Amino acid sequence: MKNDVSAIPAGKSNYLKRLLFLLVCVLMSGNAVWAQQPTITIHAKNQSLKEVLKEIEQQSKHSFIYSSSTINVNQKVNLECNGVSLDKALEQLGAIADITYSISNHQIMLAPAGKQPTPAAVAGNQKGAKAGQTIRGVVKDENGDPIVGASVFFKGTTVGVATDVDGKFTLKTTEAGQLLVASFIGYSNAEVKVMPNQEVYNFDLKPESKMIEEVIVTGYQTISKERATGSFAIISPKDMEGKLQTNVMDRLEGKVAGLTSNRGNIQIRGVSTLNGDKTPLYVVDGIPFEGEPGSQTTPLDVLNPSDVVNITVLKDATAASIYGARSANGVIVITTRSGSTGKPRVNYNGSIKLQGLPDRDYANKMSSSELVDFQKMLIQTFPNVNRYDANRFQNDVQLLLLDWRDGKLSESELETKLKPYRTHDRYNQVIDEFLRKRAITHQHNLSFNGGSDIYKYNFSINYTGTAPHEREQKTKRIGFNIKNTFNLFKWFTLDAGIIGSNKSEDYDNGVLGMNLLNAGTSSYYMLRDDEGNPLQMYNTKSQAEIDRLKSIGLMDETYIPVNEMASRHYTAKSRYLNLNFGAKFKIIDGLNLELRYQTENTTGFTKQYDTKNALDVKTMINDAAVLNPNGTLKYNIPVGGQIVQTNTDNNSYTMRAQVNYNNTFSELNKRIKNIVGGKSLPLKTVSTVWDTMIRHWCTAKSTRLT
Repeated sequence: MKNDVSAIPAGKSNYLKRLLFLLVCVLMSGNAVWAQQPTITIHAKNQSLKEVLKEIEQQSKHSFIYSSSTINVNQKVNLECNGVSLDKALEQLGAIADITYSISNHQIMLAPAGKQPTPAAVAGNQKGAKAGQTIRGVVKDENGDPIVGASVFFKGTTVGVATDVDGKFTLKTTEAGQLLVASFIGYSNAEVKVMPNQEVYNFDLKPESKMIEEVIVTGYQTISKERATGSFAIISPKDMEGKLQTNVMDRLEGKVAGLTSNRGNIQIRGVSTLNGDKTPLYVVDGIPFEGEPGSQTTPLDVLNPSDVVNITVLKDATAASIYGARSANGVIVITTRSGSTGKPRVNYNGSIKLQGLPDRDYANKMSSSELVDFQKMLIQTFPNVNRYDANRFQNDVQLLLLDWRDGKLSESELETKLKPYRTHDRYNQVIDEFLRKRAITHQHNLSFNGGSDIYKYNFSINYTGTAPHEREQKTKRIGFNIKNTFNLFKWFTLDAGIIGSNKSEDYDNGVLGMNLLNAGTSSYYMLRDDEGNPLQMYNTKSQAEIDRLKSIGLMDETYIPVNEMASRHYTAKSRYLNLNFGAKFKIIDGLNLELRYQTENTTGFTKQYDTKNALDVKTMINDAAVLNPNGTLKYNIPVGGQIVQTNTDNNSYTMRAQVNYNNTFSELNKRIKNIVGGKSLPLKTVSTVWDTMIRHWCTAKSTRLT
């Protein structure tokens, strides 16, 4: 049967004619609407140029093209427009911000006043230019995808074009030997010299590292602030300049609204649960990060703060749409430094932080004299205070006050006996015996960075030494981070990284000076007498009880603080290792597949060793002993030292497969950049903790266990 009109029934023919007529009307009306320039209404007072441009983009459905190196988008402007045309609004803005513009294909190119190409030049018609060589090419990003709206121009002239939806451009030279420049927002400019016999010039633009602070990294994708939804905060290295804390999270203090940190406990927007885990989810370089476990650390202690180039804090339910239930407490996404093209670069930075003791005046503690007066007031207020049993220790000042209350001492005699207690204060003695006047933290970072178009590397090593106020204590940590990127083919990129950290602590801790400085037993009890001889302190047992226990053959519980430091010893070691690998396959233009794998392992132990001469050990042995009727002693706890050791071995494995689609549809003038398929899958998480009270009872012939 022939495909002619006569073959179509009359009814259907009339129907098709009406449908065709309606379609023509819709297209004509659409073209009329499309051709009509939008109206702009803005009431901007002391707003940044960047905010004003964003508002014009939303109202006009146009996009701006400019270079951040020539246009100061942070300058403050005042713009008042009420239903004016786009051209009128841009003219007003240009006069205020000292810029010029040109419009082509729903793109607005900005440049400083006097340097703006004409609209014809933007469209590719170089009026006034001499006829010359025709050159063409394509501008692509670091992933090989075309960049729409990139500026391509001859350096030092106003001759240039904007790339089309395929990233292509065509130009005519004015003379040989010119420099051809390609630029786009967020990317470093690229330039090449035009040669007389060369026609094709392709550009692969590289992201500007300084622009990473202007984007949001979710772990799955990197997007601009303007395209992001939900509540988030972005922290750049510049924001953390001057911060000397050795931990990444400590450097965020005061930088993120709603984020609080208290002794390693991080919370975002308050408490989300009463009994459950309150810590946020950490994501490092796109993979959930377990880090180093521990009650006195945060998982991010293993990261070198100098390696961090971007921190994005996701605060609300938007994070749940990405990471699910694990993000109930918020998500902290961290991007670390990668290698870059160029000659090898070596960088060192170090810092030393000195921290004095807490301000005593600010603490506003009682002086010894005020403490004596307070005890006297208590005796007067509560006259029924009794004397303790002979086996319990009772404060010496309280005993004097009880003698005064019972009439055994006159007022003058009381004050004479109280005078030494009023004038004694062990504060300076504690500092001299047990403390550093200034805690010292020093950090040293050494990094090597460089590479080529095929291979890029970044290697950094970090040393952190901490000497807190406790004189005997010290902590050492050595960490390293290695990141390698291999651009093996145009369609295949491979990266591999290693993060490692070793932490060690080894010191005596028989006495904690900070517990005696502004707390503990009464401040008038000294560590040494006026001749420098060590003095005894009491806990619960009186001297009479201590002597009685010694007389029947039990342990001597005499406690002299300045002799106690070596009675206890603390050791801790922790080793962290992170291996991560990633592969990216370009399937077709705009479509790629990403695979990532990470394994983490943390091994460590803590050991608290108390010798048989430690006060707690002697008290435990004595309290558990029984005196038999025949006068012999039975030790229910053998005489010896004690060890409490905790061993930890944590392992986690994570794999993720992700499909990304990024394309621009010229018919709709819209760009689609979405993750059309992706999932984060923890394959296996094993956490085994041996937390057993190991008590080794050492006899007199035993040697110290190590």
